[in-house]
Amino acid sequence: IKTASNTLQTVIPGATIDLRGTSDSAVDITIARDDDAITESVQPSVDDFNGVTTTLKTSDRFDTETADRGSLLGATPIPPARSTLFRLANDRNTDLSGSFTSLAEVGITVGTGASLQFDQARFQSALEADREAVDALFTFKETETDPVTGDVTTTAAGIGVRFDELLKGLTD
Repeated sequence: IKTASNTLQTVIPGATIDLRGTSDSAVDITIARDDDAITESVQPSVDDFNGVTTTLKTSDRFDTETADRGSLLGATPIPPARSTLFRLANDRNTDLSGSFTSLAEVGITVGTGASLQFDQARFQSALEADREAVDALFTFKETETDPVTGDVTTTAAGIGVRFDELLKGLTD
């Protein structure tokens, strides 16, 4: 293996090896999945979801006592966007065939105040039971390319991909 830098990225698929020095004897490399890091990475997404839904709620509000209006009150995309976000968060994903097809099954549920709650222990258990199904729940994506136009259409997707598509549609 030859490289112009001290980083190897193609030796082991999905792993980056940083070379830090030389050795006259064999060196053992241990690669392990970091379930704690994966679990910890979910909370910011839950917080982001809650931030988006709170912003949509406050932007589309009307206080009858003070006549105070949200900045987007009456904007037609707001109620369907909130509804779609919560539908994605609550429903089973029929595009998936693995052990987990809903966020609730991996510890992400809608709680009080219409906000997502994250049960780290349940998520960790789901990872241990079927890592691939948890991954697919968030990242699964099948596409189809129109042979004439070259346009790519998502034909099946995990919940994370659907969230991304919804938010891109709202912000584009």
